[in-house]
Amino acid sequence: FAFGLGLALALRSYVALALAVPMSAAITVAISFLMSRVRPRFEVVGLMELWGAARWLVTLNVSQYVAWRSDEFVVGGFAGSGNMGAYYVASDVATIANREFVGAIGRAIYPTISLVKDNPMETRQAFLRIFAFHAVACLAIGAGLALVAPELVPLLLGPQWLAGIPVFQWIAVCSIFEALILVCVPFFVTGGHERFIGLFHLGHA
Repeated sequence: FAFGLGLALALRSYVALALAVPMSAAITVAISFLMSRVRPRFEVVGLMELWGAARWLVTLNVSQYVAWRSDEFVVGGFAGSGNMGAYYVASDVATIANREFVGAIGRAIYPTISLVKDNPMETRQAFLRIFAFHAVACLAIGAGLALVAPELVPLLLGPQWLAGIPVFQWIAVCSIFEALILVCVPFFVTGGHERFIGLFHLGHA
């Protein structure tokens, strides 16, 4: 963040964002080396076994990206640049809360579920607790955003984005269901069902 902000102030250009993204990954890797004593080295042993799971995770991630962005191509094709701008901003703001919420907790779910994945009863209990918590939280966030959209959109984005309010409300409601799909992903991945969740997201896209 500090690097990206410094670049933005220095360059006054969108190029700062393009440079900040790979730098963020480099900084994350460097910090991980400082925090962990494990030193990875190049190995080809188990490569095919790894690829067996990885190809479905790649399918999952690509499909997820297509599902999240394909609507913008469709809207941009018939709605014009002005309406497309309103749609794009409304879509991003309406979904970011639930996506970030699930993403942040998901990073904690993976290692936790990995510890109990061999115990079906404990895994089931963990899933029910986590899913119930997400259902309540994501419903509150999505429905809350939809209800306060007429006040929130002008406050956050300014009066020029009033046209995006109806879109914002519908997408905020959709984000509830999207978030409930996302929270299931760690359970399928840690349980060895990468193929199913990869094909599921491909169908979703």
